Amino acid sequence: MGFYTSVGKYLKMNKILFSEIDTILLECGNKGFFDISLNTKSSITKAINIANSLNIIKWKSSGSYELDEKGGLIILSGLTLFEYLEKEKLKKQKSEQIQDFTLKNLKFSLFKVKYWWIIVLISGVIGFISGHFELILKLFGVTTNTP
Repeated sequence: MGFYTSVGKYLKMNKILFSEIDTILLECGNKGFFDISLNTKSSITKAINIANSLNIIKWKSSGSYELDEKGGLIILSGLTLFEYLEKEKLKKQKSEQIQDFTLKNLKFSLFKVKYWWIIVLISGVIGFISGHFELILKLFGVTTNTP
């Protein structure tokens, strides 16, 4: 499961897990690693599993984790995990909106390009008729009273 597709799922986590993950991130940022042991609380173990699945931390060695690239971005941004995930969710929504608008714009542009030859043909016919109006009237047998 990719980071951006899992954002919606993890935004539904409870506040305790967010707090535990923030603690893990801060400790990894300060010490460079986070140690776990058999005495580690189950909430921290669950938080580690979630942070690992979000690619925020990665396994370093036996019982030790370190920041992954995304975890470093969260630390550098000065945001909590929840704030960071909300920000990423908004970025994704904006990106999807831009793609939708671009697609609609391209469809409209393709219509213009697809039928440009009809506009050129109609313009040519109108130009010919207006330039040779008297000749066309004579061709159809209509007489005009011109001095």
